[in-house]
Amino acid sequence: MFHLLAFGGAALDASAGDVQLPAIADQQYTRSNNNFQLPVSHQLYWGYSGGTGLTRARIQTGSLRSKGLPQIFPVFGATVPPSPHNVFDMRENPIMLRAEEDLRIDVTNAAANPVVTLLAVSPFTLNRNINTRDLRIIRFTATSVLAELAWAAPVSLTFQDTLEGGNYSVFGMYTQGTNLIASRLIFPNNNALRPGSLGEAAVTNVINTEVAFGGMGKWGEFTTYAQPQLECLGNTAGSQAIEGRLLVGK
Repeated sequence: MFHLLAFGGAALDASAGDVQLPAIADQQYTRSNNNFQLPVSHQLYWGYSGGTGLTRARIQTGSLRSKGLPQIFPVFGATVPPSPHNVFDMRENPIMLRAEEDLRIDVTNAAANPVVTLLAVSPFTLNRNINTRDLRIIRFTATSVLAELAWAAPVSLTFQDTLEGGNYSVFGMYTQGTNLIASRLIFPNNNALRPGSLGEAAVTNVINTEVAFGGMGKWGEFTTYAQPQLECLGNTAGSQAIEGRLLVGK
């Protein structure tokens, strides 16, 4: 299981180069001086950075500095992810983020514009094998009241079909909304980590299946009587209709 952390600024002027991107409030991780503080060591598996006029982004911690700070590459020129996704994929060689160090993102752009960065981190070594044969993709809808570059209040999922009773394991998620940057799941039996994926502006977009559908192992579990909730991150404020898919096994 992993957690999706977010950093963002609505009008960040990084034209002078390497300006700190503030950490977005997260119920599970403490912030200090606009950085996240990791209570235990984590591994970074993938990331995304986008924004109007964005030219570069890098990850900064105390221990990473001595070897040269890792760049997030490629980057994208808008906050809403492109089709296909420009993902910084480190799943084969995760970056170690050491305990009790501040986790910071620095970016450079052309002028005062919105910028967002997402990092998929975990205190565990992920088992990316899916040992389930009965996989299926199920559809859901939801309505989220987005706030600009902030995690919105959790909302319930409405599944298109009545689910067979029992336990379900989730191995991936797709979500689509016009102003949707990313979304993550809150599982009823484990609120400590909130795994998620990048959003899609249109249902015809090409998703990154490696990190969204099956490439990150098991995300969590739910039952038909205790279903997960959805938490969304948008680039503008307002009510947003969400269409989604879950990759599940039973």
